[in-house]
Amino acid sequence: MVDVFLLGAMIALFRLKAWMIVVFEPALFALGAAALCSIAVDASLDRFVFWRRVPLVPEKPAPTPPGAASKWLGCRGCGRVARLPDRARCRRCELPVHARKPSTVPRTWALIAAAALLAIPANVLPVMTINKLGRGGPSTILGGTVELIEVGFWGLATLVFVASVLVPLFKLAALSYLLWSVQRGSRKSLLFRTRLYRVVALVGRWSMIDIFATMMLVALARFGWLGSVRPGLGASAFCGVVALTMWAFKSFDPRAMWDAAGLNPALQSSDPSQEGGEPEPRWVPV
Repeated sequence: MVDVFLLGAMIALFRLKAWMIVVFEPALFALGAAALCSIAVDASLDRFVFWRRVPLVPEKPAPTPPGAASKWLGCRGCGRVARLPDRARCRRCELPVHARKPSTVPRTWALIAAAALLAIPANVLPVMTINKLGRGGPSTILGGTVELIEVGFWGLATLVFVASVLVPLFKLAALSYLLWSVQRGSRKSLLFRTRLYRVVALVGRWSMIDIFATMMLVALARFGWLGSVRPGLGASAFCGVVALTMWAFKSFDPRAMWDAAGLNPALQSSDPSQEGGEPEPRWVPV
């Protein structure tokens, strides 16, 4: 999340600029260039090409549990597709391979409920306490947005409001809707719901902007009675909301939507010795 951290640092510097004279030195631009290079490297790296060059671990014979038929399964770590029983370990990255994420619906519901409970103190309690020339007081997320508006930083205020208020609410609402549709077995708007899941993946990490800005302010604004910033309980609660919503996203399996609609039948295992070897894998919509 280098890009999110860099944007949070810029917000912190602009807030400091409202208190005192702040001069941007070349190191700041070098940090921005390094962040952009890091993003470019991450975008151009093909992890599947990397994993193809990793040798497979020698196969270790292990007793197969009763009823554990072999299926064509894809590893979420390295992307390798192989015929394995459920919960077996991948021979390339040695991660456990599952046909579906275990307990995806109840686990995601529990994480969403915990995040929703933490969202109340995250928005009510102060995120930080700002002292300027011996004056000041606690500031909530909305209070920080109002402060940016008062000093004329409308663009940054909009960015903080969207990232810190709207995005967490959107993630909670979107994941709740996806889980509700799975429990109902709905067959409507499956493509829209799959795209909605991808949108949640895209915007989820941007909720950390305000936390990174608070961290930078706490580290930079240490001027005694002239000015200081102390983190509040709201910041801890907000960190919990972001972490729990990201965890909920990771625990939700979008293929469960297609399973519940009856459009993703389980792969039937067959004997690879028949008809001259292993059958071709049957691809199903995911």
